[in-house]
Amino acid sequence: MKRSLVEEFENDIENALENLDYEIPFDIDSYITTDPYTDSKVGVVEVEFDYDEMDDCVPDSWDEDVEDAIDEAMNEWEGNYSWEDNKIICTIWSDDDDDDDDDDDDDDE
Repeated sequence: MKRSLVEEFENDIENALENLDYEIPFDIDSYITTDPYTDSKVGVVEVEFDYDEMDDCVPDSWDEDVEDAIDEAMNEWEGNYSWEDNKIICTIWSDDDDDDDDDDDDDDE
């Protein structure tokens, strides 16, 4: 799993959330980890929503809107997502087992 791939996925998720018809307060983080079931590398994007910062402009259906936006962003990716408290955790996997954690890219041509 290449770090650049996870960063691209994070950008897709962030853009989808920023394109909602209203602003929703969130922090986003991404990383690469090992799937405990398959022992393969997976990319993870965690989006944490700040309930205390949500104002009256955020509709009650915000969580459904978030899921719709993430569904659309994930159309290009092989992965899934799940909610955990105030976070939505998006996971992708790739057939490419290339480990790019160090950002050492020797293929610069």
